[in-house]
Amino acid sequence: MINRALLTSWSRLFFAIMALTVMMLIFNFSGQKAVQSGQTSLVVTERLCRSLLPNYRLQPTEVQKTIIDTYDFYVRKGAHFCIFACLGFCVYGFLCSFKLSIRFRFWMAELFCLLYAASDEWHQSFSAGRHPGVEDVLLDSLGAFCAITVFWMLTKEKRGVKEHGSQ
Repeated sequence: MINRALLTSWSRLFFAIMALTVMMLIFNFSGQKAVQSGQTSLVVTERLCRSLLPNYRLQPTEVQKTIIDTYDFYVRKGAHFCIFACLGFCVYGFLCSFKLSIRFRFWMAELFCLLYAASDEWHQSFSAGRHPGVEDVLLDSLGAFCAITVFWMLTKEKRGVKEHGSQ
């Protein structure tokens, strides 16, 4: 038989370590200078184009460059969304290890991610050539919100009737 308290402690530790790891990654990315950030983004975009676009490699170099330039914006914004989705998932998982109401967990995780997104944009403003953007904070928060919602929905079935009234 599994000791529930031990499982909760391990779960809490796991999600805390994962959340801190994601936060360090975000901090590292936002601390990059504009040139370095742009180069990283272009490399990722090029690899995605090579993997996902069937005729990409057959195109002339100038057409490939145009394709990369077109998709780079979406890759950058997708990265914002995805990394904060990971953070939201981890923070909500951490909060699930405490006896808190579902609503409180949900909104505290979202508020934490929103504040971290705002602080991330502020941190980014100290990097050469980088500028903070409210739209990035909103996109980051949306990524966290989506992941928190998915986590909540996945665990909804397991909660059953017992916790249903605490929503």
